[in-house]
Amino acid sequence: MAVGVCGSDVHYYIHGRIGDYVVHKPIILGHECAGIVVKTGDKVTKVKMGDRVAIEPGVPCGNCSFCRERIREVNCKIF
Repeated sequence: MAVGVCGSDVHYYIHGRIGDYVVHKPIILGHECAGIVVKTGDKVTKVKMGDRVAIEPGVPCGNCSFCRERIREVNCKIF
């Protein structure tokens, strides 16, 4: 597995915040991950063992205009 450190990670680490978003609880940095699938469950259909994958760990709200328009470059209230 590989984990990247992006600009937001650096801001959280150095400043404890990005703009108005202030870290008030423990946060795990290094959220951009990639790896190779080593096992899948019975209901998994889109990946198989050996596939190289990258993840998007954010959980979008699904309700804001950005989510409705599927604009992923602009973060909604993703946490």
